[in-house]
Amino acid sequence: TGFINPNLVIHRIIDQKNGLYLIKGDNAFDADGLIPKEKILGYVTKIERKNKDIFLGLGQERLIIALLSRIRVWYLLLLLWRLLPLSIRNAIKSII
Repeated sequence: TGFINPNLVIHRIIDQKNGLYLIKGDNAFDADGLIPKEKILGYVTKIERKNKDIFLGLGQERLIIALLSRIRVWYLLLLLWRLLPLSIRNAIKSII
């Protein structure tokens, strides 16, 4: 097994203030707080799922995601997702 650093995360940068970056995880309701640029080790350049490239959040849509994140629409979408029957969720996952 490899070493896992519990302090290492991949989060979106949702704002910048005075040389600090506000970060937030996709499944979190609130931002993690402001961090200095020196704490950022790198950035995600590509996401793959089942050998297919995933572009969500890497292009212009990142602006929409940031806006939805700020107004907490993700919470409502997550709630709706959890209310769907498991068979429907699995069918959707198989398409994605």
